[in-house]
Amino acid sequence: MAVLSRQIVIWAGETVIGTANLEDWDRGMGVAGARFLPNENYDPQLHAAILEGMRSPLRPEIQVRIESGLTLPCEFVAITDWAKTAGEEYGREVEVFGLDAEEIFGPVVDIN
Repeated sequence: MAVLSRQIVIWAGETVIGTANLEDWDRGMGVAGARFLPNENYDPQLHAAILEGMRSPLRPEIQVRIESGLTLPCEFVAITDWAKTAGEEYGREVEVFGLDAEEIFGPVVDIN
């Protein structure tokens, strides 16, 4: 079964902080996520909702946009950062909650 994905850009306010290749994690719950690839503007102390297992009270509103610049409507976006423990390459992910997966990834196709 192919994984449905979409390239996204992650924003904190009006600043781009990274990118991800968003995957359809749980269509029924409206949850998608991906490995987060930060850029030089990303500050884990400021942007991560969970940093090395601890919830962060300091977090600006995080948005995800597709490459054309359209904001993906959703309820909440969170960055989880375990890079200090798990390593820079795979230690960060972005989760998007409350999105319309069919609108983002297209309809589910039954191949049976």
